[in-house]
Amino acid sequence: METIKVMIVDDEELNADGIAEIITQEQIPHLEVITFYSSLQAVEYLLNNKIDVLLTDINMPQLSGLELINQVHSLQPDMRIIILTGYGSLEYATEAMKYGVRYFLQKPCMPKQLLDALNEVIKERRHLNQLNLMELKHLAESFFYEEDVKEYGENEFSFFIYSNEFHKTIGAKLTKELKKREIEFLVGEIEKCTIFYYLSRYSVATLLETVLASYSGDELVICYLEHSPIEEAKKKMEQALHYLNWSFYHQQKKVLCLEAEPEIKQTTTGAMETLFSRVKRSLAEEDYSQSKELLERIFLEARSTIFSPTRLKKAFLSMFFSVFVTQGKSFAEISDFETQLLALSTSRQLKKCVGEVMEELEEANLVILKSNSIAENMNLIVEKYYADPRLTLKWIAENVLFMNVEHLGRVYQKEMGEKFSTHLLDFRLNKAKRLLEDGRKVYEVAELTGYRDNPDYFNKVFKKSTGLTPLKYSKTYLK
Repeated sequence: METIKVMIVDDEELNADGIAEIITQEQIPHLEVITFYSSLQAVEYLLNNKIDVLLTDINMPQLSGLELINQVHSLQPDMRIIILTGYGSLEYATEAMKYGVRYFLQKPCMPKQLLDALNEVIKERRHLNQLNLMELKHLAESFFYEEDVKEYGENEFSFFIYSNEFHKTIGAKLTKELKKREIEFLVGEIEKCTIFYYLSRYSVATLLETVLASYSGDELVICYLEHSPIEEAKKKMEQALHYLNWSFYHQQKKVLCLEAEPEIKQTTTGAMETLFSRVKRSLAEEDYSQSKELLERIFLEARSTIFSPTRLKKAFLSMFFSVFVTQGKSFAEISDFETQLLALSTSRQLKKCVGEVMEELEEANLVILKSNSIAENMNLIVEKYYADPRLTLKWIAENVLFMNVEHLGRVYQKEMGEKFSTHLLDFRLNKAKRLLEDGRKVYEVAELTGYRDNPDYFNKVFKKSTGLTPLKYSKTYLK
C-alpha cells in the first residue's frame, strides 16, 4: 500500500505542531506528515512535490488559507483538503466547497473529530489512486492500439514488461515482491507480453534485479520505464517490445531501463525483404559465395537492430521453402524443418541451422525441376505440395519459377486447357475424397489438403463441388 503524504499548514507553530502530534500518535499505517508554518513555503514545496492531503488554517498572513487552496487546486487538483480554523463563517465554507473541500472543522476541535475526518480523506485518496492507476492502464493501452483518446491531462505512467513465456516462472515472484514493498499495480497484456502498470511515485529497478538474479536461464529480458508522459505510451511500449528481443541476439538475461537505452533505428520490413530476395536469386543462380555473403549481412543487420526473431525465422522459412520445392523435398520433410527452425531460441542456433542448410544445398547443387514444360513442372509441384496452404500460382511465380504471375497463369492455361487454380482445387478435392473414404476425420482431411488455416472454406468448396458436406460425404461412403 502506498504512503499517504499529509501537509499541515498553520502560521501558529504551536497549533501546527499540536495537530502533527495528534496524527503521529495515532500511528496510522503508511502515513507521512509534513508541517509548514508559512503558506508561501507550502506553495513552493507543492511546485515540485506530490501531496495527498492538505490540512490548513484559513486566517494566515501573506497567503490566506482560501488563497492557498485556490493555488493547490491548480497545482494538484486531486489533493484532498481539510480546513481547521477559528473562523467558521458560512461564507468561508461556501468558498472552500468550490474547490472540493468536504471537511471544515472549527478550532478547537476534539482529536477524534480531526482523526475521523483524516481517515475519511485518506480512504478517499487511496480509492482515487486505484482509479487513477486503472485510468492510466486504459489510456496507455488506448494509445498503443491507436484508439481515439479525447482527454487525458498531464499524466505520467510507469510500467515493466516481459514475454508471456516467462510469466509462469517469474509472475508470482514479481507479484509477491510488489506486495511486499506495498506498491500498487495492475497487470495487463499486449502483443503476447505481460505488462505491469504501477504508480510513478515508485521505483522498481532494485526489485526487478532481485527477481532476475533468481532466474536460472539466460534468455529473460525485462524492460521498464518510469515517469513517462502518457501521450508517449505507444512509442515507449513499442520500444519496450523491440528490446525484449535482446536475449535472442546476446544470450544474456537483463533488466533494461528504456530511459537509459538508445532508441535503435529499426530495419524496415522492405529492407530485409530486399536482402532475402537477393539471396533467393543467388541460390537460383547457384552462386553460393554471394548467398553466404548476403546471409552474413542479414544476421549483422538483424543483430544491430534487434530485428524481430519471429519475422527473421519466417523470412528464412519462406526462402528455404522455395528452394526445397525445387529440390523435390516432401511436404513432411519441409514441415519437420519448419518445426525445428521455429523452436530455435538464439541467433547463434539460427545461424548454425541456416549454415547447415546452405552446405546441403551446395552439395546437392540444387536439383532443379527437369521437365521442359512449365505447366508440367507446376503440376509436379502440386503433386508434392498440395497439402501446404501457401501453395498458389503467385507463390510459384515469385519463389520457384521467378516469372510474372499473370504471364505464368496464361502459359499454364494455354498448355493445360484450364486455369491453375482449377487444377489445384480439383487435385486437393480428389485427395480429400480419398482420405474421407479411408475414414479420416474432417479436420484431419482439411489439414492434409491445404486448408489447415481455413477449415470453413474447405467445407464450403467441398460441398460446392460434390453437393455434400465432407461429413455427409464420409457418412454416405462408409455406410
